[in-house]
Amino acid sequence: MKIGRFIFIISLFILDKWIQNTYAPNAFISNYLDDILFLPIFLGITLLAQQKLIQKEFTYSPFVIIVIWAIVAFVFELIIPVLSNKFTSDFFDVIAYGVGAIIFGLFLNQSAEKVNL
Repeated sequence: MKIGRFIFIISLFILDKWIQNTYAPNAFISNYLDDILFLPIFLGITLLAQQKLIQKEFTYSPFVIIVIWAIVAFVFELIIPVLSNKFTSDFFDVIAYGVGAIIFGLFLNQSAEKVNL
């Protein structure tokens, strides 16, 4: 995994939280940026752990990325809103999770050996 790209994603998330708490955010940032960044951060952490602890050349297959996207969308957009009225289901969140999965698959999902991690 390219650490610089992962650090950029984490920095973007931190900046997003700061903007939301400091300024009046625009609708896109407050509604969808967290959802876009969730899978690159989550999968990036698990990929880094796998590469550091078990297998340097490990990467996720496109099938696994799609399955994880589907599970996340199902849990966060169907299950949790039913269990708590603090959360609402939003189809655009599902699309945002998909964009995040694509970002992870294209830019972060690389073996440690390719980038000399």
